[in-house]
Amino acid sequence: MFVVAGVSGNTGSVVAQALLDAKQKVRVIVRDAAKGESWKKKGAEVAVADLADAKALARALEGAKAAYLLIPPPAPGTVGIVERAHKIVNAIGDAVGQGKLEQVVFLSSVGADIDTSGIVKTLHSAEQKLGAGQTPFVFLRAGYFMENHGASVQGVTEKGELATFLSQDKKIAMVATRDIGALAARLLLDPATPGKKRIVYPVGPQDYSLAEVGQAFGKVLGKPVKVAVFPTQAMVPVLTGFGMSAEIAALYQEMTEALNSGRMAVQPDGEVIRGKVGIEEFLAGMLKKPAAAAH
Repeated sequence: MFVVAGVSGNTGSVVAQALLDAKQKVRVIVRDAAKGESWKKKGAEVAVADLADAKALARALEGAKAAYLLIPPPAPGTVGIVERAHKIVNAIGDAVGQGKLEQVVFLSSVGADIDTSGIVKTLHSAEQKLGAGQTPFVFLRAGYFMENHGASVQGVTEKGELATFLSQDKKIAMVATRDIGALAARLLLDPATPGKKRIVYPVGPQDYSLAEVGQAFGKVLGKPVKVAVFPTQAMVPVLTGFGMSAEIAALYQEMTEALNSGRMAVQPDGEVIRGKVGIEEFLAGMLKKPAAAAH
């Protein structure tokens, strides 16, 4: 039995489906029973639990061989981000400690090796706490989600402009969440974990700069796309104007600055596993347009 959290989001849904396709027994964790109905129809068991509730989570993990867990992303207006993450991590640590899991695959992020990576700093402390337990953990330090470029679609399609706070020319590790989910499922099916803590970096087939993302948008849309880089100091007023809490906006600013400076990057302390989905293919799928033939 494999237990999978986050099935209402991008990575968990891919993990659960891949395991079901592999004819494995799967139990999904949802906060709302209604969100589990579609998974019941696919043959999965459904456990209703809040990941911050150690007792409910322990029940959801009963009898499981391995699990895919994560800190669910906060709603844009959330405050108390660090405290919220600590509560979830403590609950995960307590719940996992009560069971006999062979391993846990945990969604982390590039930048989790430092505590100055903005919102990712919650994953820095998570890795330290969870990695110190007796259950083997595989920490997936994923690259920058390609899905984040979805916020640029309106500007790109209507104005031909890719607005960003990221450096235009610096290449960073990016990855499609379906590549992360597929890798997580493979790791769950292969419990051979060296030691108690394993770090894996899921990234795309290559790293990309925002200039290259703009070029990829242009190829998919068949028109020029200009990259417009704005100063990170403008992030808080811009993001709060879109409804984010000032706390989350400040954490995203710190994360962006860590990416731009190179402090938040793939490190030599883990395995780098490149996925299959390139940026042009991803954008074409997001925009529902055919990608240009690869050369």
